[in-house]
Amino acid sequence: MIKSLYIHIPFCKNKCSYCDFVSFAKNKQDYDRYVDVLIEDLKFKKSEYQFSNLNTIYIGGGTPTVLPLSSLEKLLSFINKNFYFSNEYEYTMEGNPESIDKEKLTLMKNYGVNRISMGVQSFNEEILSFLGRVHDRKQVITAFNSAREAGFENISIDLIYGIPGESLESWQETLRTAVSLSPEHISLYQLKIEEETPLYKKLIRGELSLFPDNLAEKIYNWNTSYLAEKGYANYEFSNFAKSGMYSKHNLNYWNYLPYAAAGFGGIGFYGNYRSGFQADYDDYIKMKDFSKEDFYEELLTKEEQISEYIIMNLRKSDGFILEDFHERFNVSFLKIYSKQVEKIQQKSLLEVSDGKVFLTLRGKLISNLVLEEFV
Repeated sequence: MIKSLYIHIPFCKNKCSYCDFVSFAKNKQDYDRYVDVLIEDLKFKKSEYQFSNLNTIYIGGGTPTVLPLSSLEKLLSFINKNFYFSNEYEYTMEGNPESIDKEKLTLMKNYGVNRISMGVQSFNEEILSFLGRVHDRKQVITAFNSAREAGFENISIDLIYGIPGESLESWQETLRTAVSLSPEHISLYQLKIEEETPLYKKLIRGELSLFPDNLAEKIYNWNTSYLAEKGYANYEFSNFAKSGMYSKHNLNYWNYLPYAAAGFGGIGFYGNYRSGFQADYDDYIKMKDFSKEDFYEELLTKEEQISEYIIMNLRKSDGFILEDFHERFNVSFLKIYSKQVEKIQQKSLLEVSDGKVFLTLRGKLISNLVLEEFV
């Protein structure tokens, strides 16, 4: 039974210099048409898969709040009429400060959206400009306060550190400003310069340098200790939350549980395979109805599922329970990975304690190297 649903809105006001997500700028006519096609996509997913009362819905992108009010209402109305929610559901919508206004916030609230994930990235004007963001510090604070006034009691803020040329002091100012707003959840991502992005082209031309590893480690350690002092638990590599405010939808990913996905760029996970639309955006936007043949299926072997389960679960601070692993895959983790576990434990990067497997703080700092052992 499917208990989580992801919906992708691939539009942004403009493409940021670091972004390699499925997103692009379009006009109002495209937005309206896209929502009509997306609704047909959702109809197909509902007919194809067995949905239980949903624990989580996540509308991400792109920037969902860039949709005009009429398109947004059409989508939210359809969801409310066609899907059922559990008693303690989490319903998240991503948005950027420049496209969050009181009308949209009221609309979202009226249709049951109860969590906002705000793409802030920085409170430093120079860094915002460097990243290609179109909002400023003042707009962030205005949007955040508007969300509070609209009745949202669960707001997450996304920030990026490790920007070339950024100092520890500059970063600390950004995080302190975010904490002063008292969001329930904070996500902190170290900038990764992806190929085919404007920042990558600058890097290749020698116009910028990679962020120093030792400074990134210093920032990571400071983030963890500072946010702990302020009441935010580091429950996953990049995510911090006040008590009881962990992202339920993202925990569904990290616990390696099934979820459906709709929209161009949305990829669902259905236990032993992944699936997404198999053509390009121009084909998607022309769709009038959908069939199974319109979506690819990437079948996963048992070995691939085991590897992905470990990698996803070890992102969490509490890792995974050995008994759960055995029940799911009918094999013993400590038997099939005895050599890897011994090697990593000798370096104090991994712990097995009280029936759980989890990374140490040192292991988190070089997590990519640790997780490679389970690929």
